[in-house]
Amino acid sequence: MIWTHSSAPTPLEGLWQAHVREQVDSVCRAPGRPGHAVALGVTEYLKGRSRLDGIRSEELLCIVCRALWSLGEEASARQLWEEKARAFGAGGALADLLLDARVPVALSAGLIGRRVVRAWASAVFRAETLWVVDMERLVTAAGTDLELAVFKALTVLMDGLGCVWDATQGEGVLGLRCLGRAAQRLCPGARGRRRRCLLQRDILGLIREKLEQRRLLKHWAASPQIVRLELL
Repeated sequence: MIWTHSSAPTPLEGLWQAHVREQVDSVCRAPGRPGHAVALGVTEYLKGRSRLDGIRSEELLCIVCRALWSLGEEASARQLWEEKARAFGAGGALADLLLDARVPVALSAGLIGRRVVRAWASAVFRAETLWVVDMERLVTAAGTDLELAVFKALTVLMDGLGCVWDATQGEGVLGLRCLGRAAQRLCPGARGRRRRCLLQRDILGLIREKLEQRRLLKHWAASPQIVRLELL
C-alpha cells in the first residue's frame, strides 16, 4: 500500500503526512526514511477513499501499522501498536490479526479500528480480561447488511482473536454485545422474527466452531466461555 507521489501535497495532505511521520519516527529510526514512505502511502490511501476529512484515530493507527509492516518493519509496527492501542482497549494480542497478509487492510482496520473487539477489565467474571465482540459494530465494519459478508468478517475476526487465550490454555470469557440488534439489522421487520432467531443461532455456532478449532490446534485444556452482554 506504499505509493510514490511526485506532486506537492495540499495543506491538508501535508498535515496528515506530518502526523503519520511523527508516529512512525517515534518507534522506527531505520535508514531509508520509512516514516516518509509510510506518511506518503497512508495519505494516498486515505485520499483514494475520501477519508482525509475524517477518520477514527483507531483506524488510522491500524493503517499506519499495516503500512509500516509492509515495508518490512514488523517489530516497529508491533511496538507502535503496543504503545498506542491500549488507549482504546485493544492490546498487543490483536497485532496478529492486524498484520495478517490474508486479511485486507480495510477489513482489519474496520474490525479493530471501529472497536468491534475490545478488552475489558472484568469484576464479574473470573477471567482477568473479558474480550468483547460488538456484533452491531461488526455489521457496520463489514460495510453491508448482506449475511455472507458479515459471516466472512466474523470468520476473519475469530481466526485472529483466538490467540488471546493461548497463554491461558483456553481459559477465559468471550462476551457478545448487541447480537439481537445485529440480527435486526440483517433481518428487519416483524416478518423476519424467525429468521433472526436462526441467524443468532448460526452466529453463535460459527463462534463455537472457531474456538473449538483453536482448542484442537493449540491443545487448549479448556475453551472460552461465551456470554451475551445485551445490556452493555
